[in-house]
Amino acid sequence: MRRTLSITVAVMLFSSLAFVWPRQAEAAAPPLTAHKMGAYVGWSTATADSFGSTVGRPIESLTLMLDRDSWAEMSSSARGLGSLWGDRNVLTVVSFPMSVAGESLAHGNSGANDQKIREIAQILVDGGLDGSVMRVGWEHNGSWSEWSSLSDPDAYSAYFRRIVNIFRDVSPDFRFEWNVNIRYVDVDLRSYPGDAYVDVIGMDIYNSSYGETQRDPVDRWNTFLKRGAGLEWHRDFAASRGKPMAYSEWALSDNHLPGVVHDDPYFIEQMLRWIATNNVAYANYFHSNEFKLTNYPNALKRYREVLREVPGSGGGPVVTQPTTTTTAAPRPKPTAAPTTTTQAPAPRPTTTVKPSAPATTTPVGTTPTTTAPVPRGDGQTCAPPSNPPRSPGSAVGAGYWVIDTSGVVSALGDAGWYGDLRSTGVTPVAIAGLPGGGGYWIVDGRGVVYAFGAAPHLGDLSGYSLASPIKSIVVHPNGHGYWLIGSDGGVFAFGVPFHGSMGDQALVAPVVSGEAAHSGYWLVGSDGGVFSFGVPFHGSTGGMQLAAPVISLAAHPRGGGYWLYAGDGGVFAFGVPFHGSIPGMGLCDPPNATDLEVSPTGGGYWVLADDGRVFPFGDAPTLGHASPSGAAIDLAVMSSR
Repeated sequence: MRRTLSITVAVMLFSSLAFVWPRQAEAAAPPLTAHKMGAYVGWSTATADSFGSTVGRPIESLTLMLDRDSWAEMSSSARGLGSLWGDRNVLTVVSFPMSVAGESLAHGNSGANDQKIREIAQILVDGGLDGSVMRVGWEHNGSWSEWSSLSDPDAYSAYFRRIVNIFRDVSPDFRFEWNVNIRYVDVDLRSYPGDAYVDVIGMDIYNSSYGETQRDPVDRWNTFLKRGAGLEWHRDFAASRGKPMAYSEWALSDNHLPGVVHDDPYFIEQMLRWIATNNVAYANYFHSNEFKLTNYPNALKRYREVLREVPGSGGGPVVTQPTTTTTAAPRPKPTAAPTTTTQAPAPRPTTTVKPSAPATTTPVGTTPTTTAPVPRGDGQTCAPPSNPPRSPGSAVGAGYWVIDTSGVVSALGDAGWYGDLRSTGVTPVAIAGLPGGGGYWIVDGRGVVYAFGAAPHLGDLSGYSLASPIKSIVVHPNGHGYWLIGSDGGVFAFGVPFHGSMGDQALVAPVVSGEAAHSGYWLVGSDGGVFSFGVPFHGSTGGMQLAAPVISLAAHPRGGGYWLYAGDGGVFAFGVPFHGSIPGMGLCDPPNATDLEVSPTGGGYWVLADDGRVFPFGDAPTLGHASPSGAAIDLAVMSSR
């Protein structure tokens, strides 16, 4: 989970329960004693000090985060951390960004950042933080950071080792955490840099419910245990490497299905008992904003009780039924910032639609079909329509969804089908996938959002009078929120920050789509004009004479540029490679284009035609076409997470 510049405070849970911290011959860092429980508190030293009295245990450790917006800001934040915490007699865990916005793992492995990394390491030493555990490139198994290991795990592990070597060269007292986020999919262990470069294996976990099977607290906890990258995997992998565990971020959450109680004492109890009975070095509760422990009185009460109940010598986990809450759960609060209304829309319950059968998709073969070229009247030849087969072995974990005007969703490749809007009378305008798969959102022109599968419903615009229709739903790369985009450039934020809009500006052409990055988003008009909010501007076709209007913008997942897609299938690349387009295929009867989506690696893209055909370019694998009931209007890609 991406965080802004922040500080986490860890406090002692069971002072007599020791853990094993193995020593590496290659690392001269001193051994550590147990530091069990903690809390994220921001920059407030007062909150850090008060948290101990809140839970009934004194502070024993701190987790700090360096700024990731630029190397200059990272250096500045390192100085600030030293001035605040360098003289405290506590363990410090410093979250170190491997890259800043727009940088790749390859850039880091080239050595371009070596001197900057060395300077930051020296700043930490000068500030009294040279005994820290460095949490290098945290949550790398997600898709939301520049250092994500998903597309190149070998590059991630190589860069991790490079960073460790630089820090150790500055001071032998640094230790290093390899950190993942709890996920349904397995962690690619090629991303593990090796035992000689890792001192502790960490995981981040938040108590959220994304599917109907997770409404019950006991069932939800069991999914945390059994996921591909879940608690049991974490325990077993750390033990297999002879390393202690850590939970650098963990918390309750208000990110739940409608009707689910947020104040969950059962989750708190199970986490505390899990930590107490396993080889855990530190575990830091995210005590800030909507995650604050004091926001959940029943859970806080159980927290204090478990600290007193669990014997210092440990013992097996105790499984109990959930505690009945007597306090009403907090109501979800979308951080909506509409430009056409002065009041944020209230959350709307998830719309559940359960058709009897999934949408049909074109059968996909294992060998291509060869068709002779067709002569044209000008003496040239053109390519007839084709139904390409799926490329065997080239699309593992790849998939996408296509939605048509009748609300039918077609799932192709490895994308799962979770429902659609057929026979509801609703006319959709866009679909967006949950990062990592497992669900998707559909939105109509009124701004009503329909959530399917594990995609959480965080609010919508039902019941509001809009100045213009909604054209797009744009999901944050971490999957924890989304923006609705109006044709007048109005932006409505749910669960994510509002960075600005064009809702009060005179536009040359209507806004047709948007795209998000970690720090903000882009809007694009039908003339190809691009509006950047919190993200870099790389160019546009605004002011150019186009053969067909622009219909979408798709950004490279690693930053650095984007593609504009026109209604005739033309592709305009800005800061990114051009991989091809429909006009360049020489089709006899070129289809009308409706969307372009980038492959998870950024090395290619798929383009969608209104007849349901999907054309791959670059490294995007061939997964087949949809068979829509109406005109195909939007495409959403399943990206690994």
